This record gives sequence, structure tokens and C-alpha cells, in this order.
Amino acid sequence: MVLFVAVLGHGSAGKALMLAEMPGPSNETGRSRTQHAAWIFTFIYFGLNVILTLLLLLQGMTWFDALCHSFGTIATGGFSTYNDSVAHFHSVGIEMTISLFMILACTNFTLLYLLVCFRPKQLLADVEFRTYMGILAFSTIAIVLFGMQYSDFSSWHDALRYSFFQVVSIQTNTGFATQNFDNWNEFGRGSLFVLMFIGGCAGSTSCSIKVIRHILFAKILWLEIERSWHPSVVRQLRIGGKPVEDPHIRTSVLVYFGLILIISVTSWLVLDTVEPDAAWTEHGRNRHEKLMDCASGVAATLNGVGPGLGTLGAAENYSHFQSSSKVLFVLLMMLGRLEVYVVVVLFIPRFWLRRY
Repeated sequence: MVLFVAVLGHGSAGKALMLAEMPGPSNETGRSRTQHAAWIFTFIYFGLNVILTLLLLLQGMTWFDALCHSFGTIATGGFSTYNDSVAHFHSVGIEMTISLFMILACTNFTLLYLLVCFRPKQLLADVEFRTYMGILAFSTIAIVLFGMQYSDFSSWHDALRYSFFQVVSIQTNTGFATQNFDNWNEFGRGSLFVLMFIGGCAGSTSCSIKVIRHILFAKILWLEIERSWHPSVVRQLRIGGKPVEDPHIRTSVLVYFGLILIISVTSWLVLDTVEPDAAWTEHGRNRHEKLMDCASGVAATLNGVGPGLGTLGAAENYSHFQSSSKVLFVLLMMLGRLEVYVVVVLFIPRFWLRRY
């Protein structure tokens, strides 16, 4: 979407697509400022790829592997040149380097621009970034503790190493793997499933539901609950201490979560109906596990993660699904990667004709 605005965007079409990638409270910007921001994002994206490629080269990767893993990291695509993904390199340094750049790729590029301009306080002051980092830290610590309790890891070092990488990989929707996390305990697997629906910050390369939308949803939900027992109270919706001026944002956020819920549940039921139970019994799994596998397949494709759980885990693939199910997965990947609103609006002729 950013490249669309920078290279081809003009008028209302380019501006609307740019704003669709910023799902939160934002000020209106003119055409010149929108395209200027798009070019800045493009240069940051290019710069991150160059830096990561060089760092991977210094750690022993070939040019081909370094370029492919750099592209897969910054774009949060997660496609490796090896079947065992990043685990193939058996390098803590490579894993931590890729983890750092996955985090950067899912940080709002505006904040990265301010960081480059030597304004780090803006980064730490941003409520979305703090929440994003807080979720990563909390999830990692929880999975480490439960993993050690259930003997998923041989040592605290391995627990922190593998948990941190997989939490970052799943929440940023990248999908790289360093371990078969489907062998983890139920809490660990369940946590990764939830993280698939969280994603990174607005204005980043992340898919899924951006962190700012979760923040807005939680605040709106609390305000509506408060209104139920104090109907006379008038309280403004605020983000980072500042009031949100957009009067339609409450409806927009609630509608978005409603669309994601309807799409997810409907797709899950369709998969469970279409897929024969025999495909699971051949893998030594039962009917109840099929429900979870189909649900994780929807979560993994809609949120652009890649690997799911069970027969779709890090060591498995989607080959055993029916052709009709694969078509559904393709549609879900398109919806998740391009944002639901963006995909729908592109097929409405009035969108291209309207002028603001």
C-alpha cells in the first residue's frame, strides 16, 4: 500500500489506501505530505533490508540465504530457503538478529523515522509501541515459565531462546521457526494461537489486527460497560492522554472486530465441514483435534502467519487439505494481508471516482 501511494497514488484513491494502513486516530494529510511519508517508509524498508542482509552475511550466511531471509524478515513473509526454517543454521546470533529485525519491521515506520532523527523519546512515549513490546515480553516470560514446568525445554537458556524467537515470529506474523512448537504444552500452544490475532503496530509490514486496534477496542469496550451503569457520564475516548477526535472511530473499530470474528468463525465451520475425518486419522489424530487444526489454519492464513498447530504445525504443511479448502486459505491470506476494508473497497467503482 505504501509503494502504491509513493509510485502510483494520487487523489482520493492513494490517500484512502494510505490511511487504511494507519488503523487508528490520525490527522488528515494532504497529497504531498502523504506521498512524502510514503517515500520515507520506502527508504526505511530498503535500509532495513540492506542492514539485515549485511549482518547475516557477517554471521556466515551465503548471499542468497542472506537476501532471502532478509526479505522474509522485513516483509514479515517468513519464507525460508530450508525446510527447517531458521533452525537450519543452529546459530543463536542469527536467531537473535532476525528476532530484532522482526520487531523493527512490525514497529510503526514513523517511529523508526523519528528514531533515525535522534528522537528516541517519541518511540518510548508511543502507547502502541509500549503495548506491543509489553505483549512480547509478557508472552515470552509466561511461555518460558510454563515450558520449564512441563519440561518442554532442557534448560532455561533454551527456554528463553526458543520462546522469545517463536513469540516474536508469531506475533509479527512472520512465521519463521527454530523449534517444533506444536510439541509444547497446551498453554504455550494456546498462547501462540492468541498471538496470531494480535500482530504488530500500525504503519508497519505486519498483518493481523494491529495493536492500536486492540487498544482502541479495549478502551471502547470499557467506556461502553461504564455507560451501562452510569448512562449520564460523558467520557472522551483517549489514546496516549490525547482525545480521539474522529466521531466514527468507535463504530469503525467495532465493525472491524465484528468482520474478523464473522470471517474467522464462518471459515472455521466451512473447513470443518469440507474436510474428511480420514485425513486426521491417517495422522493419528482424532475428531476433536481436527477442530483445533482447522481453527489454527484459519488464524494462520487470515493473519498471514503461515504455520499453524497440529497437522499445520512448524514441521507440517497444508498439502493434505482439499482443493476447496486451499482456495479458502488463499482468499483468507489476501484478506489478511491487504486489510479487510482495503480488499472490499477496491471492488467498489465509486471508490475510484469519488473526490474529496
